Formats: sequence, structure tokens, C-alpha cells
Amino acid sequence: MAGAFRGVPFEVEASRVRGGRNVALHEFPGTEEFVALDMGVKAKAFNVRCFVAGGDYLEKRDRLIAALERGGVGTLQHPFYGVREVLVTRFQVSESSRDQGAAQLDIVFTLAAPLEPGAGKPILQLRGEAEDASKVLLEVGVTDLEEAVVVDGVPEFVREAAVQELGTVVEDLDAAIRGGSIEAVSGFVRKATAIVDRGLELLGRPRALGRDIQLLISEVEGVIGGRRETLRILLEQARRTRPVSLGSSYMQVRADGNRQAISDLVVTTALARACTVAAHIRWESREEAERALESIQGVLDDHEITAGDRAYQAIQELRAAAAAVLPPPNTDLPRIATVALEETMPAVLVSHRLYGSIEKADDIIARNGVRHPGFVPGGKQLEVLASA
Repeated sequence: MAGAFRGVPFEVEASRVRGGRNVALHEFPGTEEFVALDMGVKAKAFNVRCFVAGGDYLEKRDRLIAALERGGVGTLQHPFYGVREVLVTRFQVSESSRDQGAAQLDIVFTLAAPLEPGAGKPILQLRGEAEDASKVLLEVGVTDLEEAVVVDGVPEFVREAAVQELGTVVEDLDAAIRGGSIEAVSGFVRKATAIVDRGLELLGRPRALGRDIQLLISEVEGVIGGRRETLRILLEQARRTRPVSLGSSYMQVRADGNRQAISDLVVTTALARACTVAAHIRWESREEAERALESIQGVLDDHEITAGDRAYQAIQELRAAAAAVLPPPNTDLPRIATVALEETMPAVLVSHRLYGSIEKADDIIARNGVRHPGFVPGGKQLEVLASA
């Protein structure tokens, strides 16, 4: 994995992160009593094992050492944790006659300041970075499909396996978008059906097939008309179970591979689109944005385990972009609080008592599933927006 410090590149072999809390422990002689005081968060440290190699490795080594020895804060481009401002705590260079043409370095970087990812950047820039990371994963998905699909010199059932999986994908999407308008759903179904009908033909041009599938998934938002529901559907598609192998013969393995290639493309496309959609949602509370990030990160965790090198790197870039934009930094999003009314009353009155205006009445109704706006139940906990 590629990394860099102060613009000097290196290859990362392994990385560890150390963190925790500073705890002051006071023990009293002659007793079994003690007091543990939390003194705050420890400075996070990145332990990076990396190397430089090649015919010019001596020059690369010396440039990296010079960058490490320079004083002050420097920019670390970490393949797993993105761009961080750090200080160099210590480093060690190892070379041997056995590994000629390479130098291994063990470096400890300490985070310079506990800033939120993306802090100080305008929200439009963060959204643009999320879109760029999304595009990278989309391109990786199409490339992986092109390399994985087998169509030449195989029986018909091997090619048809991919088309059958494509049909399953379309059925899943069709079921998920039923909440959209009749006209929008009908148009979506027509496009999806056309792709399935041309499946065998498009398999001969897997890159074109991949683009068509990605375009279809990108149209879910237009059909649903709401970004929150679109995000839910996309994450649902990203969690789809990879088709299992049905046999051990050579041709059956090829057929299984074709099905899995289609499924993998849907997963990477849904992941990429989910991050872009989430970045553009106007979140009503910090907790909602945090829950969205947690859901996205969870799906990314699931799929980086089996991802190839290209997809793994793209997933890490998408992870960093999502963490930077969710919740939006430098934005005073309100927190969620709970209140209990002494008696049942209209939503407009609840809103006026809590906020000094009736503007939040609809939010109170929707957030708590109130059946009638004139009767917000008393004596039960209600979820409301509090000040940031």
C-alpha cells in the first residue's frame, strides 16, 4: 500500500495505531482502596512499517530520512487512515545484505491535534471529495467485472448464470422501489428489463454491461424521490449475500464466478452511491448523521475483508471521505433529546413550549409517530431536537 510523508513516497508493509485514555491511578499503602482518575485522551500514535526499494533506493531512503528529521508538523498520507497532520516521534532504518536494494523503516507518528476529519474544509469541498472517492470505486467495480466475467469458449449455461444473477438483482431493486411514483417505477422497470433481455449480448462487452448496471442503480434516488430512503435501499443492496458455489466442476466454477462478478459489481456500486447520497443529505440531528456513518462504515468493514487490492484501496479512500463529511464538520447540528409531557396536548403547543414557535410541530409528529396532531401523548418519553 502506498503512503507518503511530506510528499516523500514509501510502501507500507504494516501499520498499528495506539491510543487510549490517560488514567492516573492512586493506590493507598496498607489498604485495598484506590482511585482512578481519567485525565483525558492519549495522543494517538501511528506505528508504520514501510520500505523504499529499487535501483535508486538510496536516494529514496535519504529523502525520506530528511523529511522525517525536519522539525515541526508534517502531512502523513496513510493508506488506511487518510491524510493526517503528525509529528515524528522516532524512526529506525534497517538494511541487510540479504535484502539488497531496499531499506525498511519503522516510524512512529504522533497525531498533532485531535481534529475531526475534514475540519476546516468547506462542506462543498468535502462533498466533492466524497464524490471523487465514489467515482474511483465505481471504476474499480467495472474493471473487476471486466476481468472476472468469462464468456468465450464456455457452454451457454456459464454465460446464462450471469444473466440469471442480473435478473435477481433487478427483482430486488424492483421490490425496493415500490414506494416511488407509478410513472417513475414503470420507467425504471422498463430500463431494468431491457438490460436483462440484452444480458447475453452485453456480456460480450462487460464494461458496457457494468456501466448500464451502475446507471440503473444511480437512478434509484430519482424513483424514490428522497435521499434518506435511497440511502437505506442502497445500503440494503450493498449488504446482499454473495452467491454461493453450486459445484466443483471447472465449468460450474466459471458459472459461479460469473454470478459472483455481477453481485460484486452491485455491491461496490451501491456502496459508492450510498456515500455520495449520504454526503448530500441535510441531516436534522448529529445523531442521525452519526448513525448513517456507522451504517456505512459497517458495510465497508464487511466488504474490505474479501476485496481485492484495487477495491480495498478504493474502499479505504471512500471510508476516509465518508468520515470527513459525516457528520458535517463546522456545522452546529442539534442533538436529540427526550422529554415527557405532563399531559396530552396539540403538537403546535408542544413546539411552542419547547422552541418558542410552532415550526417544529411537524417534526415532533413525524419523529414520534404521533397519530393525530392534536393529541401528543403525555406521560411518555418523546424524542425532540435539542440545541447543538
